[in-house]
Amino acid sequence: MAKAGRLDPLKQLYRTVTHWVRSAMGTQSNPNIADYAALREQAWRHCTEGEQGTAVSLLQDLITRLETQHRSEQRDQELATTLGILAAVYRNTGRPAAALAAAERELHIYRLLGHDREVANALGSMAELLTRQRRYADAEARYADAFCAAQMARDSSLQAIILEKLGVLHRRQEHYEQAIILLKEAVRLLQRVGIQEEEMRVWDLLATAEVQQGDLETAELSYARSFELAERLGARSQLAIYAQNVGILYQKRAEQTTDAEIRQALLQQAITSVEKSLAIKLDMGNEVGAEASYFQLGILFWRLGQWEKAEEYLIQATELGEALDLPKIYKNYNVLARFAEGRGEHDNAVHWQAKCDAKVTELQHRN
Repeated sequence: MAKAGRLDPLKQLYRTVTHWVRSAMGTQSNPNIADYAALREQAWRHCTEGEQGTAVSLLQDLITRLETQHRSEQRDQELATTLGILAAVYRNTGRPAAALAAAERELHIYRLLGHDREVANALGSMAELLTRQRRYADAEARYADAFCAAQMARDSSLQAIILEKLGVLHRRQEHYEQAIILLKEAVRLLQRVGIQEEEMRVWDLLATAEVQQGDLETAELSYARSFELAERLGARSQLAIYAQNVGILYQKRAEQTTDAEIRQALLQQAITSVEKSLAIKLDMGNEVGAEASYFQLGILFWRLGQWEKAEEYLIQATELGEALDLPKIYKNYNVLARFAEGRGEHDNAVHWQAKCDAKVTELQHRN
């Protein structure tokens, strides 16, 4: 399943399923295994190079070839692996129904083989697809099944990852209390198996849920745990995330105070923290992350009443977001419309709102 801050989710999925086959069967037991792996790698290259149709054709041909063979555990392993890659390709090309159909077939094979760990991973990937479709109840059910399979496999790290994903799903639905319970349990399991990199990420996710619940003091402690691990591990990308999120935490505190002097000081602290995040992102060449920091700085300077700086950062974020073709760029347009309206610039407000509406319509048609 995808994990932010690591490999590209689809590359991670490919490596995972390939590892399952090679570790379970051994690449020397049958010369066809190496051939099949090479064909999947070739299909994956086509997918990552934008030739998704060719990738799908190669994988479907391989599936047909495997289905004509005499059934055996080795053949079923290869077929399930190929179906998992096909599901990932479909997911990458915006074909969720086809991706789910391929994943269902993959899951069926792993259940027949009795491979609980692979069953858990397949269910988790399906839950992520359902989440993208906003079929949250179905996604929760798949995650619950995945957790049971991970328990059967006695894999604590996989259990933790599933709980993490389920916690994020609850957070997305604003079920903050449930999200916090799940994320805390994920931390406990990760501490038991000593996977500090993942623990670092989950502390950050937990803190964000606590911020959204309104428990800012507890959130600051959770962010601090994430920061300690990030420094220990030298995880610069996580340090950038930490600085960004702490900036938002300061902003939340500023919004809660009625003391103008304290409010201004908190906003300045927020700006300093987000600027640190931006510096790391720029140094790492993280343009998507930089866009988020430029945008946040625009909001913070707006809160301070520094209109020129606010507009400069908001425009910078928007231009970068457009260059990167970020789907959520409509949020920038919406903020710029409100910003222009607040300055009494009605024509500009109409311009940005029209761009926002057009982008939202485009996304609706695309989906």
